[in-house]
Amino acid sequence: MHIVWKQRLLVLGIALIVAGFFTIDTLSISSPLHASPLALIGKAPHKKPAIQTNCPSPARAAVRGPVKEGRRQNLLYTYNTSSDGFLLRYDIRSGKKTTILNLNNATISDARISPDGHFVSFVTQVNGQLAIQMVGVDGQSLQTLYCVPHNTAPINFIDDLLWSPDQQHLLFRVPNPAKERMTPLLQILDLAHGSLHTIFTPSGNVGYIPLAWPVANQVYMQGYSLNASDTVAPHDVYVLNVSRKRIKHVASITGYDWDMSLTPDGNQLLLGQGAALPPQGQPQPPSLISTQAISGGNLQVIYASHVYAVTQICAISSKTLLFVLGGRFASGARDGLWKINTDGSGLTHLTRDGKLLSDQHTLRSTISRDGRMYAVASYNATADDKGQTLVLYGALGGGRTTVVDRTDAGNNPEIVGWTTV
Repeated sequence: MHIVWKQRLLVLGIALIVAGFFTIDTLSISSPLHASPLALIGKAPHKKPAIQTNCPSPARAAVRGPVKEGRRQNLLYTYNTSSDGFLLRYDIRSGKKTTILNLNNATISDARISPDGHFVSFVTQVNGQLAIQMVGVDGQSLQTLYCVPHNTAPINFIDDLLWSPDQQHLLFRVPNPAKERMTPLLQILDLAHGSLHTIFTPSGNVGYIPLAWPVANQVYMQGYSLNASDTVAPHDVYVLNVSRKRIKHVASITGYDWDMSLTPDGNQLLLGQGAALPPQGQPQPPSLISTQAISGGNLQVIYASHVYAVTQICAISSKTLLFVLGGRFASGARDGLWKINTDGSGLTHLTRDGKLLSDQHTLRSTISRDGRMYAVASYNATADDKGQTLVLYGALGGGRTTVVDRTDAGNNPEIVGWTTV
């Protein structure tokens, strides 16, 4: 989740916005299930295309050169001040912080690390236009891949970016230009050719929020009702077949506070579910963590509590997951980050400081590349009532956490993920 807990139902208001977009109808994805090397793109193999940060019309191909890969575990995160957006890298061994990007008069949001850990895509602004940019984790090759066309809509948005598992496409949501009260479109940018495709146009009163793209043709999504109010929970998990543009229902959700995760082997869907609408944003018990086959089926309970509220889950292997009890403002002795096996054994309290995981549903957004450490965020109340968010890491084997950075909660810091340098 975003380090400042993301209120998904606000999407219902955003979906009323109108914008214009360039679309193409057909897309076929038959990529392998692993991360492919990010090769240079150009008309001739010997010529590297120019890297451009100005807005294309509306999209362009990515220029991706080699990034030197080391062995030192580094954690990436973002935050925004009143004037600048920052993308930073923290070296676990040395404790050194490196500023990868400092964008003046712009923000950085929806930052996503590529599956191989070499590049970060994110949403920002270029000359007043909403845009998707990409940069190497070494701070090189900043480039603009897509810009929202100029239009008269009062507000535009790009959100919920996802990398394809082969790293050749980016999926994201944009407003539907057809008319008011339409749910957002799902679009895909082909990074090799710079072509833009609308892969799904929701109909009726159901919209979808893409959460995970684990294999070539399957995007897992949260459904929501456009007519729902703040007292109605978002419900159910769906999977989109990208090439066929078909939606399938795979899991029903009970409760308002819920999360999902996929095991790294792609075989199991994990669901965390809490009670009804939390009063004043406070999660409430009872809560449940369950598992089922990735394509749907019977649920198997992993953890259940009538006392504590599960707010987030993250599968870290086919047999183990992390989960958060209590959420951002919790202060109880048993609140915080926990680890448990999928058969219900091995329940371990890792830290009370673990109040928020990354909102990305990928392994490397939370777990280091060597599989030994986790990234998490905490929240402290302050005398000026602004609050302070801390970015931390700790060992999966247990022990004390280490503070990477601390900033005002209003700066909206987000954990991006792990790489090696």
